[in-house]
Amino acid sequence: MTNIQIECGVQLPRVGLFTDSAGPGYNGVNIAVAQLHEELRARGHFVAFVAPSDSKGKGRADKSWYALPSLRLPGMHPPVATGWGLFRCRRLLVQERLDVVHVHGVGLVSLFGIYFAQKNSLPLVVSWHTDLSSYLQHYGYLRPLVRLWRHVVTTICTHKPDQRMNCEDSDRRYGSDRQQCDLAIGTMILLNAADYVTAPSEKVANQLKHLGVTTPIKMIPSGADLRIPVLRSRVVDAPRRSHGHRFLYVGRITPEKGIALLLDAFSIVRHKVPNATMVLVGDYRNARRLRKRLRAAFNDSNITFVGEVERTALAEYYSNADSFVFPSTSDTQALVLHEAAQAGLPIVSVDTELLAVLRQNKNALICDATAASLAVAMTEMVALCSDSTYRNEASKVGKAMSFRYSKEQQAAATIDLYKSIIGQPDRHKRAESHAR
Repeated sequence: MTNIQIECGVQLPRVGLFTDSAGPGYNGVNIAVAQLHEELRARGHFVAFVAPSDSKGKGRADKSWYALPSLRLPGMHPPVATGWGLFRCRRLLVQERLDVVHVHGVGLVSLFGIYFAQKNSLPLVVSWHTDLSSYLQHYGYLRPLVRLWRHVVTTICTHKPDQRMNCEDSDRRYGSDRQQCDLAIGTMILLNAADYVTAPSEKVANQLKHLGVTTPIKMIPSGADLRIPVLRSRVVDAPRRSHGHRFLYVGRITPEKGIALLLDAFSIVRHKVPNATMVLVGDYRNARRLRKRLRAAFNDSNITFVGEVERTALAEYYSNADSFVFPSTSDTQALVLHEAAQAGLPIVSVDTELLAVLRQNKNALICDATAASLAVAMTEMVALCSDSTYRNEASKVGKAMSFRYSKEQQAAATIDLYKSIIGQPDRHKRAESHAR
């Protein structure tokens, strides 16, 4: 017997959301989890939200918000849970009589959520948001931690008889790069512990299948808040519109986001389009590896670094841009592409797999991830945008495709998934093996 709430004849699962990334900050995982949390509660679901406390060591006043003690590590934007308070949190969560556990991440809080689900025989959903392999390439200080992480994941999650056999295949696939191998094996084991895995894009679903994930994968794109790009309220410190073509980038200013590639490409574009300008909106406080590049870019009068802004203030930057540039190949969905499409902006992108709101030569130019190729595409976009017919058509195409993805649709699909796995007869046999 489950503990599903019943209101007006509708069954409402009680949900436990576990995430390592929460709180303020323009971060795709933060946004996706916060929007799901908001939508679930708006529809009447009880949600126990478990996350690290914010930078001031606090959580929310809401009693259903379980803020675990955390600290900030150098180079890590979200605070990291320390492990203190987990046993007390587990005792309190048992009293909430949850029906399903939904994990977003791979850190301590997420592993705690998997452990809690298995020990209490609860359905487990894991949402995969991050290309960890790409992060490992750019952040060397994470490498010594990967073997430990794999060991913890294996201790908590290994219970299926075929998983150790799959590990041997991963060893062969990644060869001498032990950290990448450990990361792939840990990812596979973690996701195979779930009843369902959700992926924000077909790109991610394909990556997980390639890793050897055998758990059913359902594609549920994170919903973009479609109100943001269409707001037209004036922001006092918004950059003034110049007569030249204005490129816009929105997102974190970090190495894995392709910022060096973008700066290289723009320097080439300037030789052909001298009056072109570029605005970068995003947090650059943790961009230590880009420090020299950014120092030079700060002195370029054609490049503006705005820093991180409130999401409600983004509308002005979308409104003042002529086109949007996306230089990253590490994103798993890129909500900014959805926002840019909804704002009617033509898009230049180097990711050939994230195509949900992009149509080549319709509202986008998709190119290789090289400075020369990106510069050619950006220069071509300047020429295309001089034609009002192209701009209007690109706007129509982008807006039409972006409306397919909203936070309301994300919540509805997620709730349907919860209901489909709660009370499944074949779950109980496996739950018994989890608890052993």
